[in-house]
Amino acid sequence: MKILAITACTAGVAHTYMAAKNLENKAAARGWQIKVEKQGANGIDGRITAQDVAEADGIIYATDVGVAEIERFESLPSIQGKVKDGIKKADEMFDALEAKVKAGGAAPKAAATAPFEEATEESNDNIVVKFLKDWYKGALSGVSHIIPLVIIGGLCVGLLNLFFGYDYTHLYDEAILTEYTGKTYADLGILNAAEGLKNSEIGAIKKEVYAAIGTAEGKAQFETSFQGIVHFIYYSTLKAFNPLLICVLAAFTAYGMVGKPGLAPGFVGGYVAVGGGFGKISIMTGGFLGGLVAGAAAALFVMLVRKIKVPAVLESVKMIIITPLLAGVLTIIFMYVGPGKFFAELNSGLVEWLTSMGTNNLLILGFILGAMACFDMGGPVNKAAYMFCIGVGTSGSFDGDASIFYAAFTAAKCIPGMSLGIMAFLFKRYFDEEDRLAGPSTAILGFCGITEGAIPYAVKDPMRIIPAHMIGGGVAAGLILSSKITIGTVAGGAVFMLPVISQPLTWLTYFVIGIAVSMAITIGLKMMNKESKTAATKAQA
Repeated sequence: MKILAITACTAGVAHTYMAAKNLENKAAARGWQIKVEKQGANGIDGRITAQDVAEADGIIYATDVGVAEIERFESLPSIQGKVKDGIKKADEMFDALEAKVKAGGAAPKAAATAPFEEATEESNDNIVVKFLKDWYKGALSGVSHIIPLVIIGGLCVGLLNLFFGYDYTHLYDEAILTEYTGKTYADLGILNAAEGLKNSEIGAIKKEVYAAIGTAEGKAQFETSFQGIVHFIYYSTLKAFNPLLICVLAAFTAYGMVGKPGLAPGFVGGYVAVGGGFGKISIMTGGFLGGLVAGAAAALFVMLVRKIKVPAVLESVKMIIITPLLAGVLTIIFMYVGPGKFFAELNSGLVEWLTSMGTNNLLILGFILGAMACFDMGGPVNKAAYMFCIGVGTSGSFDGDASIFYAAFTAAKCIPGMSLGIMAFLFKRYFDEEDRLAGPSTAILGFCGITEGAIPYAVKDPMRIIPAHMIGGGVAAGLILSSKITIGTVAGGAVFMLPVISQPLTWLTYFVIGIAVSMAITIGLKMMNKESKTAATKAQA
């Protein structure tokens, strides 16, 4: 026999090639000819040609994510399995494919209980269950494509923060102030960033700086200065998270479900999910949940447009023009009238609920704020908690320094990234290769106060990652808020801002406790899940 195979794991590195090598070895032992296409981090390696397809008897899919250009193989009998099946059960996959080929391309009765799913056959699942399974597989494809964004964004932002720190990211360099205002920090009695933020003149000075930079000459001078270049790099790399990360997640979730036609609708749907102002229209951010919804919506609309019957001569026009146009427009409308409105109402409702609680019990309120910060990692619930902190800080309704709320929020939002980054390094057996590779970058992001690095982990294992970090973040935020620890800002909170925290050692202690709680619960839940899978496997045996 002459067969083909596709291997693709979520990371697209080691396991993709391990499965390919094992399939090649097992095929050679049978005297079969095989060509394996590896779809991974390097793109398509060993591409299968049209001639290969014409000469092949069948194809095996050993994949954990969506297959790129799967339409090339629609004419071939196929067997669907996971990457681990290509590594451990290659012979069983070959037997299933051989039986199917001998049966004329249909699944033989004897193979009805085979552990591998025929990719060209309808399963026994109803349409909703099948769609949800495809959505999950598409989400894994989306996660594998956002990892490079997380790494480049995390490393660049981390390095810039390391070398330029809090003073750079939140106050213009003293040289810029001096150049445009004739004043120095010393003239104002400003010795550090915390004093700068509390100084009554700082707002006026920043306005003067912005006004100067706004002129053509001032803008040109700033853009060509060292500070201007660093400013450009810093905010450019932040685009890796907003809007690129959510857009790519949505696009490749759709791609994993319906292939290339899902890319364009997924991108535009993801852009709407990011939120923001579009003329007179304002849409609340949906975070990674919004990106996943946008990807699913784009795939669904592509599926519906595909059902439109057109003459054969117009089929290419349908694929190139009609499908992306209709699916894209429908996705945009859906995200605006559906999730967009939902997230906005959810956000405002949560802010009102938190405000109604008052500040009588800071421990409970802090726990709720911390749990909200870690629930959707930058989404509407997280934003509602942040807006509450800002609202309390500007309303004057709290008797004391209202920055205690942002100090608690800062600790909670840093916990998912740092906790998961540390666990991916220390407890490697509970994380796949992709998670381990992203661990250092995720920890750096957490250190810098950026929660998005934890999104790939949360998408792949939401039932364990999200609850564990909601509890850990809640514990840390509750302890910090009840201790009335303050922070010298209401934006850009991060661990490296310890110099502007009123009780840095106490804050850090509570922060570490939150990380420890998150890690303990996460590992405990993963151990329980592993034990239950082992017990189920033994029971089946």
